[in-house]
Amino acid sequence: MKNIVRIALAVMLCTGSALAQRLPKDVPMPPINAGPGRTVEVKSVVKHYNFWGLKREVPLPWDQIVMKKSAIPQGVKLVSTTMSPSPALTKLIASPSIMLGGIESPAKKEVQHFKGTNAADNGTIVYMHWNKKLPADMRERLAKIFYSKNVRPDGPQLVEFIVNDNTLIIWGFTKHESAVKQGHQEEIFNVVSDLANKMFPPTDAKTPPGR
Repeated sequence: MKNIVRIALAVMLCTGSALAQRLPKDVPMPPINAGPGRTVEVKSVVKHYNFWGLKREVPLPWDQIVMKKSAIPQGVKLVSTTMSPSPALTKLIASPSIMLGGIESPAKKEVQHFKGTNAADNGTIVYMHWNKKLPADMRERLAKIFYSKNVRPDGPQLVEFIVNDNTLIIWGFTKHESAVKQGHQEEIFNVVSDLANKMFPPTDAKTPPGR
């Protein structure tokens, strides 16, 4: 009888540098060599989106970015108490003008706190929109708040964000593997990918996107 060993977990790291260049939506799984007499069973796929390189002029339409109740995974509910794992994020929610160096308060602000039967889904998503153009160093200001440096570190972070000329989205989750975070970041990636492709169409149709 063949001895079959199943690998229970395969992790795919998908970095969308969002979207200084166009990137393909579908990132293939890396090849996994199971070896003779072995099979590989993929139980979960984890994606990582780094939105630091977003072109500031790419829109983040409010009606497309706020997570809809119908998109919330099973076993997760919206709650009124903060689920943010970051004291800095909690302070920014309460006093965005002070935390962001004295810029005016956002014209729109929405905060969603999530609590799940799986603790990985406990976290907070923050949305802010300003009618005026944000400072050119807005990314660096946010990086100093959350990372104590003026650039985003590589890899998944406790707090992650995407910002353009007027709009900011922040994800604060204890576990990067959160189904809420993963699903919403993929949705945002698809939105900005579609808009970026329309604004900056390929100059050479033979050149693969993102190359």
